[in-house]
Amino acid sequence: MKTIRRRGAALALLLVLLLQLAGGARAVTGGVYFVAANDDLLPLSQETMPFWSGGQLYVSNAVFSGIYGDTLGIACSPGSDTAVLYTLQSALFFDTENSSTYDSRGNLYSQLAIRRGSYTFFPLSLVTSFFGLSYSYLSTDFGPLIRIKNGAVVIRDDDFFVDAASGLMRDWYNTYIRSLDAAQPSQPTTPEDTPTVYGGKRVYLLFAVTDRQDTLALLDILADGGGQATFLLSGKQIAGDHDLVRRLVGEGHAVALLPSGGGAAELEATNDALWTAARLRTRLVWTEEDVPEGYCRAAGQLDYSGQSLSSSSRARNLYTHLSGLSREDVTVYLGEDGGNTGGLATLLRLLQGLQCRVLPYRETLSLE
Repeated sequence: MKTIRRRGAALALLLVLLLQLAGGARAVTGGVYFVAANDDLLPLSQETMPFWSGGQLYVSNAVFSGIYGDTLGIACSPGSDTAVLYTLQSALFFDTENSSTYDSRGNLYSQLAIRRGSYTFFPLSLVTSFFGLSYSYLSTDFGPLIRIKNGAVVIRDDDFFVDAASGLMRDWYNTYIRSLDAAQPSQPTTPEDTPTVYGGKRVYLLFAVTDRQDTLALLDILADGGGQATFLLSGKQIAGDHDLVRRLVGEGHAVALLPSGGGAAELEATNDALWTAARLRTRLVWTEEDVPEGYCRAAGQLDYSGQSLSSSSRARNLYTHLSGLSREDVTVYLGEDGGNTGGLATLLRLLQGLQCRVLPYRETLSLE
């Protein structure tokens, strides 16, 4: 018993010394927060540290990525402007460019995401309630622990989990404090709690899906170039390739319906197929005809389908056209997917230099 007491006293003394040595660094960072996904403790990182803003607790997209996202049953597509959290049943879209949050049924939410550097932080209360998760805010010897859980959690008792994880928490805490001490004093440690504001135009690119491999190639190019787009799909295409539709939606791209003259009944059936594939419904319809009530007609202000981005020179021609326009929102129809793989990367690179944001088409564009 005396040995246990001596060890306990020594550990307490060690913690006091660590807190004294790290006091200055912690005053700068505003405290250390641990995060756990079910029974997995996430590594400490200044870039992904949770924080409070406007009375809301925010957690990083890192919590829903990789093995941790698999643990919680939620996938994450952080995106540069629209971050998406989704399961096979539902999705939440956080549009940091236009300061809006909505789900796959079009419902709006007041809680917004916050961009910090290359990470997106989500309001934890909204995410847990929407996806049926729970979370605990626990006090530990090394700082608060936020434990996010679903039905697959093994160690259900939070106090038991804290005891089991205390050794790892101590090691990561000490490593984290040493990393702060080694940082340059002049280096900013906490970014502002406001989204980045971008200048320049907003460009909306629309592609007609005709070949799966060509569409996959466009998705890779868009991911590398930091852009998002809108893909036009028929009901047959949606019903026949759920994996492609899920990737489109999961990476934050928009879908517009391609009708074949069946009216409202066809659009409803197509939306049902879209819901089955990716738990998403859309009001966007690509047609020159009038659309039924409740739908929006997507329109391209510039029709480049006859001059698609088949080469870098064509991409430069479109860039020259876009840079000379005075309007802030420009929608460009580029025609079939396969005709645009040669020059899309060049266009994205040029638009970045013009401080343009390449975004998915928004329903409000049809109303402006």
